[in-house]
Amino acid sequence: MDIHISKPEFSHSELIAQNGMVTAQHSDAALVGANILERGGNAVDAAVATAFASGVLLPLSNGIGGGGLMVIRMPDGDTKCIDYGMVTGENASPEMFRYEDALEVPHPGAHRMSRRFAAPAVVDDENVHGYKSISTPGTVAGLCTALDAWGSFDLKDVIEPAATLAENGYRISFALTLAILSARFLISRIPATANLLTPDGFPPAPGDIFKLPMYARSLRLIAQYGPSIFYRGEIAEAMVDEIQKNGGILTSDDFATYQPIVYERTLDGEYRGINISGVPGANACSLSIEALQILQQFDLKSLRWNSPEYLHFVIEAFKLATVDRYTYVGDPKVTGAPISALVNSTFAKERASLVDHNSAKYPDAGNPWPYSGTPEPENFLKPAGVSFDQGTTHINAVDSQGMAVSLTQSNVGFSGVVVGAIGAVMNNAMRWPEALPGTVNSIYPRVRSVHNMSPLILQKDGKLWATIGSSGGRRIATGLAQSLINVIDFEKSLQEGIQAPRIHVETDDVLIDGRLGDSTRIALESMGHTVSVATPDYVSAQFSTPNGIRKTDAGLVSGVYPVNKQGTAAGI
Repeated sequence: MDIHISKPEFSHSELIAQNGMVTAQHSDAALVGANILERGGNAVDAAVATAFASGVLLPLSNGIGGGGLMVIRMPDGDTKCIDYGMVTGENASPEMFRYEDALEVPHPGAHRMSRRFAAPAVVDDENVHGYKSISTPGTVAGLCTALDAWGSFDLKDVIEPAATLAENGYRISFALTLAILSARFLISRIPATANLLTPDGFPPAPGDIFKLPMYARSLRLIAQYGPSIFYRGEIAEAMVDEIQKNGGILTSDDFATYQPIVYERTLDGEYRGINISGVPGANACSLSIEALQILQQFDLKSLRWNSPEYLHFVIEAFKLATVDRYTYVGDPKVTGAPISALVNSTFAKERASLVDHNSAKYPDAGNPWPYSGTPEPENFLKPAGVSFDQGTTHINAVDSQGMAVSLTQSNVGFSGVVVGAIGAVMNNAMRWPEALPGTVNSIYPRVRSVHNMSPLILQKDGKLWATIGSSGGRRIATGLAQSLINVIDFEKSLQEGIQAPRIHVETDDVLIDGRLGDSTRIALESMGHTVSVATPDYVSAQFSTPNGIRKTDAGLVSGVYPVNKQGTAAGI
């Protein structure tokens, strides 16, 4: 007689709204955005307010010490985007760190799923923790730029809800308590960090009131004086002073010269007649779009949903797209990388032709240069190692006029640094670039290094179809692609598509959700895949955590990942 055990169910209710909706990874943040919509604000107003609030409510994941990406759909269907990612300092170079033996010590992010792109570790993790790990933050500049260009509210109106939350406090979540607890030894190394996150020597318990008074003060200064105070005024001076006193490399000029990139044209691809818009540059939007366009070449709908045969095609497509990404993607101003060519439909067909329908392969990079409109260089840079991050959040906003925003923000991981005078956790974006020189993602001065954010907006026949994005580091792109395929090919609701079991792969081994069952693992292994199984739970993020908004005949319908950073939708 067999013994059976019960299993947790991963689910979340759908929300349907007629006049506007916001999704975020904290319920209070979503409520802030929905309140802005209710007061007559547009999607940009709501997204910016939600983003500032998320920095307060998820302070280890994002905030004014970090950066992000944003895609905006105008009511007429036109799309714009902003890259307000973190930028390395003018003194950044590979020589700023000491390295371990590249052959023996892999980069912390170079686990089995991407061992082909292992990179050397930095001695004492100086690129991961501490003041050398900080790059110039872009959140304040990016959010203020978006609000000024396309919002309708004043800056003080969208910042004050976040400032009030920071000043009065909020009930801390189990997830934030756990994050603080897991980083307690790193937190204890810097007094300002310990004072903020463990004020009594211990992490605050779930349900405790958590206050950020200096963060509230910083937000109100930004509301009063605009981004100039953050980049050239009192706040900049406080950050530069503390960073330089403790061995960091950022200068006043790094802050004063920071500018977000506003793109008049998005990075566009297509899947099953649906247009997908992301952000150009050194991010994962091209990875998400290229993988989908490769998968478009196959009749996935004829296969059983989440069957081994279907998952095999997903795995092989992402191997192809990922090896292209690590080979070509970097800051275009340094590399001249043909990023737009990676999402060329003919290139996708060329890559798809390499997929063996029955067995696993380990492909080399393709040649996108013929589709780039520029000559192929004789000596292009070497492929880069993996790009690591884990501290990220995603926000979507849609208003009654059809304006939509998809916005992802990140602190990258946890630097351990809180600048006491501003009360914010600083990014550790210096863990993004490759340690070795001469690659597409090496350490260069004043560049945006490769990262994994991938906010997307989808339209069909010129009408809004969905807005979606995710947190989850290198697992963001695989999560977004599978969530969308679940909806488009297999006619699941967005909520069903997001919370369904999935796989993750980069260039080597495959991680599968335990809910797919042992028979799936065995079948994939019979095709030549090396498979690991992730046991689902309610605490750790085994996979990425998407959230999105789908435009349907019934109205705006939410889809949020139900565990870890629990997504929430709020609508009017």
